[in-house]
Amino acid sequence: MRVLIYASHEGAEAQPSYMVKWRGWYVGQVWNDDGRHPEEKFRPPTALSDTPSWMTFWHVSELEEMDKKHWFPISKVPKFKGGWTKLKPPRGPVLVGLPSALE
Repeated sequence: MRVLIYASHEGAEAQPSYMVKWRGWYVGQVWNDDGRHPEEKFRPPTALSDTPSWMTFWHVSELEEMDKKHWFPISKVPKFKGGWTKLKPPRGPVLVGLPSALE
C-alpha cells in the first residue's frame, strides 16, 4: 500500500500545517520489544543514540521525496473513521484515505 510521510518533531505538538513530503510503498514490518530494530543496518545514524521506544518498524520500498510542487499539508489527508482528527495530526502510522491528487 502507498505510504505518505511527513516530518513530525519529537517533543512538539504536531501541526496541521506540517507538509507531506515523502512517499513510498509499505512492504512489511518487524516487531522487537526491546525498542530497536533487530537489524542495526536499518537504524539511521541519527537514531543510533536514541532512547529505544518503538516496537514496530515499517519496511518501506521506493521511498522518495516528492517534487516540492506535490507537497501538501497533513491536514489535506482524508481521515478514516476512528482515525486522526484534523485538530491533532498523527504521531505514528495511521491508515488514511489517499488524497485525490496522489491517486
